[in-house]
Amino acid sequence: MTDRNEAFSPHSTAEYRALDAAHHIHPFSDMGALNRAGSRVIVKADGVYLWDSDGNKV
Repeated sequence: MTDRNEAFSPHSTAEYRALDAAHHIHPFSDMGALNRAGSRVIVKADGVYLWDSDGNKV
């Protein structure tokens, strides 16, 4: 059996933002502003709290 951590290949924040921009429509977002700033990449959660890839608690 393959360890889950061995099978997972993380991408950079820039790669995730590019994939998001190419394949996902955010229906309640200003797409112009989102395309300029890039989407927020969530990397961690604890209860109701989320952290983005820049270390900010959301």
